[in-house]
Amino acid sequence: MGTRARRRPAAYTRRTLVNLRTDTWRRRRREVLTAPDDLPEYAAAAGTGAVHDRDTLVRALGRLTPRQRRVVVLRHLVGLTEREVAEDLGISTGTVKSTASRALAALRADLTVDVARTATASTPARTRPEETR
Repeated sequence: MGTRARRRPAAYTRRTLVNLRTDTWRRRRREVLTAPDDLPEYAAAAGTGAVHDRDTLVRALGRLTPRQRRVVVLRHLVGLTEREVAEDLGISTGTVKSTASRALAALRADLTVDVARTATASTPARTRPEETR
């Protein structure tokens, strides 16, 4: 035992326990290195596709008019019939049909543009090999 341990045994004991705990933590959290050739080209967390799809749909629904949004949600997400949607919103069945048709067309156009934009953004840029002179 060193002189410090004799003078302050509680501090020595505390430092020993901290060091042991730190060593245990380090042993469990060892970094495992992987060769660059074994790594995937693009990293993607599991389940991010569903989150992205939901976010894209919510944003697209947000760009609809309030009536269109209500009709689409009640009709296609909640699963009500056209008659039930008409009764719930206090409009005619024909209005539900025409509003749903316009809303779905707007969603298709919006989501098609978003899919094209996402595909363009995620595609890596190709580079030409440098010309030798």
